[in-house]
Amino acid sequence: MIGRVALLVTFKKAKPKPQSLSRSHIRDLCVIMTSITRFITTAIVLLFSTISCQESAIQIPDGGHQEPQQRELIPEPDFALRLQSEYLDLKYKLADGSLKTKVYITEKRLNSGNAQTEVLVARNEYGQVVLIQEFILDKCDELTYEVIHTYYLNSFGNVFAIDQQTNSICLNGDAHQNIVRYYNADFELIKTSYALKGTSGEDLDANSCGSEFDESLGLESNYNSIIETYSQVNEKT
Repeated sequence: MIGRVALLVTFKKAKPKPQSLSRSHIRDLCVIMTSITRFITTAIVLLFSTISCQESAIQIPDGGHQEPQQRELIPEPDFALRLQSEYLDLKYKLADGSLKTKVYITEKRLNSGNAQTEVLVARNEYGQVVLIQEFILDKCDELTYEVIHTYYLNSFGNVFAIDQQTNSICLNGDAHQNIVRYYNADFELIKTSYALKGTSGEDLDANSCGSEFDESLGLESNYNSIIETYSQVNEKT
């Protein structure tokens, strides 16, 4: 008699063998993780930069000008001469420190785009803004390395003169060009003065190295329209 022996066989569930990553897989994973880290870091930096700019941006205060009034305009035979006298008066007061000034760093809107601009705002003894001087930092090239665009305003906040100064290279030497435009109450051009001087104050030939008045820098007629061309205004410390 043949006996049967029952064999109890217990099968254990096989554990999966750990899969090893190849060098190329590890390298690709590192690249992906590095890219994600850089993206997150950049996003955080941009977020805080935006918040910082929003918190630090300010507005240039009100001009303090008189309200416009309806009045009869009496013809002046020496109107242009009076405007020139007022222009020189403000220019001298700025030079001798008689005007109260404050400097801002802004982005100025131009036809070609925005340009970083340093803006000096000058007020008279009545707190009225009578002069706005723009040092346009991004408006430079090989021949023109400084541009100063200055608005002169009356007590009503209207522009009566625009002064544009540039320092250039002319005939292997420095040259200073100054163009002043004078405007009436309707912002109509009534007179233009032009000067081009060398380092010793000598007159230079405008046909050799002079340039035209650059209207692309701005032809604003009043205080409010000037201020509207600025964005990201911050007081210079």
